[in-house]
Amino acid sequence: MRVIFFFIILAIAGQVKAIEGIKVHKDLELLDLKGRTYLYSDETDSMTAARIADLPEFAWKKKPLTGYSEHQEWVMVQFVNESSVAFDKVLYLNNPISHMLDFYFVENGVLQTNFVATGLSRSSKAKLYNDPCFPVKLHFPKKSTVRVLIRTFDPLSSMNTPMFLMGFNTAASFKDKNLSFSFLWIGILVLSLILALFLYISIRQNIFYYYIMFGISTGMIGTANLGILFLFFDSDPYQIVTNYYQIGAVLMINFMPRFLNSIVPISEISKKAWKAMKAIGYLAIGIAVLYCMPYFKFSFFFTNLFINTMVSLTALLFLYLLITLCIASLRKMERALTLFVVYLAYLTLAFSNVILPLFGVADKGLDGFNLVLIGSTFETIAFMILMAQVTLSVYRDRERLYKQVQSNQEVMMEAIVKGQEDERNRFAKDLHDGFGQMISSLMLNIKGLETAQSTNFEKRSNIFRQSTAILNDMYVELKNICFNLMPQTLLAAGVGEALKEFANRINESGEIIVEVSFYDLEERLTEIQEISIYRISQEWVNNIIKYSNASKIELQITKDDDEITLLIEDNGAGFDKSALESGKGNGWKNIHSRANLIKGVVELDTTEGIKGTTFILNAPTKIEVRGENEFVKAN
Repeated sequence: MRVIFFFIILAIAGQVKAIEGIKVHKDLELLDLKGRTYLYSDETDSMTAARIADLPEFAWKKKPLTGYSEHQEWVMVQFVNESSVAFDKVLYLNNPISHMLDFYFVENGVLQTNFVATGLSRSSKAKLYNDPCFPVKLHFPKKSTVRVLIRTFDPLSSMNTPMFLMGFNTAASFKDKNLSFSFLWIGILVLSLILALFLYISIRQNIFYYYIMFGISTGMIGTANLGILFLFFDSDPYQIVTNYYQIGAVLMINFMPRFLNSIVPISEISKKAWKAMKAIGYLAIGIAVLYCMPYFKFSFFFTNLFINTMVSLTALLFLYLLITLCIASLRKMERALTLFVVYLAYLTLAFSNVILPLFGVADKGLDGFNLVLIGSTFETIAFMILMAQVTLSVYRDRERLYKQVQSNQEVMMEAIVKGQEDERNRFAKDLHDGFGQMISSLMLNIKGLETAQSTNFEKRSNIFRQSTAILNDMYVELKNICFNLMPQTLLAAGVGEALKEFANRINESGEIIVEVSFYDLEERLTEIQEISIYRISQEWVNNIIKYSNASKIELQITKDDDEITLLIEDNGAGFDKSALESGKGNGWKNIHSRANLIKGVVELDTTEGIKGTTFILNAPTKIEVRGENEFVKAN
């Protein structure tokens, strides 16, 4: 009674309108049915096709299917064949992700029995031919009115379903074109993934890993949207494609920004925005995991919430990436402009042909997805070119680094050889100037003993005392030379005691004070570590004495399980650090050579015109022993 009363009210209000029939003929090849479909929402979810066929015309609303519906929806389109010739056409629904579609045909007011049930959850044999979308054969008897009723209940995917009436030749051509574009896109995408995998295995750069995950997500979303999977599977009663699509979306939200950031460092533009973007990715993962639970999956409220949330998160992500790439382009960051243009072009195609039609704002048309595929193909090619540039850049950097290492090794070898030559020259000079003169004096004294009369006891006694003093001086000089070459204390007691002895020798002069302290140095280091640390300390302390006019030097060695630290501080005049790099002396080169031997890193804190300089050497406690396949702890 309420339904009858409602119809009476509508009639009184003057809102009863006749259904417009679409005139068709035998030679018709393509007709877009946009704006010519009618909609009825069955809120009871129980009305049969017979009852729907008997609905009065004013019950239908002239509007397309858009958005998502909680209830069973009926779409109706009416055709009129005024000719005296019967013919067949193809009714083509350009929506490959609908799960349930039931087709009923009403000829001249009589419901026919040639019912067609298709969709992802039904067997693909119901299709007129093997196509990603849903082609259905439609028969037009002569002088007839044919009404097509389509029942859909699918809260998991959009109801935006563009429909076309086609001739068989046009439908076959359209199917071939669609498949050609689809497999071309898949081929290029797979090629790019294979290339990225090879590059990742070869040079281990994160950019290729991120592209592999981004490419996989693109492939998952694309193949789900295009219905290509159902060229290989008969049906999907468990809505696996929906889950497959959602996994692709989550992967894209998480890995696309990371891939773009590896090409252009957009994270440097705003650290907070980058962290927020990563939070969006984690939120998408959490929502997707929750949606996998049956309770939420089959709840229309949560389904609608899930879809709207994922679309919103994706829109925020795309907007963030677009803005940051635009800013990067304005800042003239390397490769930013190319990436911005490619990304903007692809987003424009995707939004105009997929996103906006999803909500009924725009019409994706017959070739909407093909345009997106073309855009995605060019995007993939552009990404391959950008990855090639990155690969070349990596190889160039490695080649430059290799040459630099070779050059540094040559410089270090030259410094070592030069240091050895200087050490030999100093040793020869010490022997010549010190020992040589002392030996000459001693020889003169010996000759004096020969010429002195045996009765001249006093003269012989003086010569003996002088000779003894010379021998004592020779002994001291020999100890100094040996200490400079290799202190016996270093070999016998370790670097700590050797540096104490070195400091005591300097302190004896009374002109400068050297204080030495050690922490956790009870265990001996390896020989190469002790010699290197000693020589570095010796070289730097001698530099301080020569050039800084310091009155005090503090030398400290600290060791823990991971690192050895040598710290040398003085209160002398600071200087320009660049003078060390550009200087012609070998002292600084020798220090670096010694540091490299123990995998150490040298730091220097000094400023010209300001008193005080700090020298720091950090080296690992464990070093690799050449010729052995193990790491040994220094002891």
